[in-house]
Amino acid sequence: MLKEEEELPSPETKRFTTKELEESFALAEELLVNFEAQNSNVARYNKVERGISDALRCNKEMYEEKKIKSGKNGMGAYHGKASYDSFTHRKSCLIRNYNKIADAIGKKRYPPYSESKIKFLSKMLREQSIPGLKYVPYLFMFGLGVASVLIIKEIAKAAGTEDD
Repeated sequence: MLKEEEELPSPETKRFTTKELEESFALAEELLVNFEAQNSNVARYNKVERGISDALRCNKEMYEEKKIKSGKNGMGAYHGKASYDSFTHRKSCLIRNYNKIADAIGKKRYPPYSESKIKFLSKMLREQSIPGLKYVPYLFMFGLGVASVLIIKEIAKAAGTEDD
């Protein structure tokens, strides 16, 4: 039995190129699109699509590896300052106003958030209602009353009969 195994020639390993794999995946996608257009049963289509995707997963992994090894993954063009700028993220920094009141309010905006900070921020972010026009007559009458008292005092002062 061992002799038979040794004598049998090993099958030749098939090698796919990235272009062949890419064309194959495009055909598979086209097949799925056609199948979806002709199939009215969504559950059946999802089952077929999942099965085909699972069956092709190994080949897709090989394709991704070949893409990386061949340099067709889009990373080969990055050299020098442009690539450094592309992959480096600038950090923002906060310049604070050293006004005591603004600094005290501003400190509540930044983490760590305690329970009191969360209450303060939710109160500030809540939609504030502005008093409507229904209070204007009351304010007008109040102002008229204050003005009349001041006018009566001035008249009494001019007449010389001011009661204190």
